Amino acid sequence: MSDKPVDLVQRLINAEEISPALRRSYQAELDAMLAEPLTPRKAAPGVFLLVILTLGCATLVRNLLVVDAKPAVQVGWLALLVGFAAACFPIARDLWQKKHSKKSLIAVTTYITTAAVLLTAMAMIRGMSAASEPASTFHVLFALVFLVICQFWSLDSRMAAAELATREQMLRLEYRLAELGDQIKRE
Repeated sequence: MSDKPVDLVQRLINAEEISPALRRSYQAELDAMLAEPLTPRKAAPGVFLLVILTLGCATLVRNLLVVDAKPAVQVGWLALLVGFAAACFPIARDLWQKKHSKKSLIAVTTYITTAAVLLTAMAMIRGMSAASEPASTFHVLFALVFLVICQFWSLDSRMAAAELATREQMLRLEYRLAELGDQIKRE
């Protein structure tokens, strides 16, 4: 066997097709890593969040229909309603399929964070129109706290996704190295 890097690269490029058993093993490990099965203990936070978001949606619909509020407030409520409703779908899908997907977590945090950004913008617009009222300052403060919490949650989910992508790439490299080792042994 040659120690030349060019020869090794050429052997890797000319590698034969992957054996079906190795491909199945790789795919099973990748599927388990990308969509881990839900146990009741792992599903509990998703169920809790789905209930909270559903109650939030119901409350926001009630507010939009019953409460007489200024347009900036209504737009903020509408943004929250859309964000919460959109976040319910990936959670419900994961619970229905009994699998936890990191992509769903990223989607949920993105929807809620986007709604928090819009809510904060509307609170600031409302605060500017009534700058002398202390209540408007508190609305902006609460919206900013909600936004910061959402940003940290979003950052955490994106870091977890990056870790998952790194693990996936490492698995692919291990797989290719195992395949290359098998081919070199055959030669």
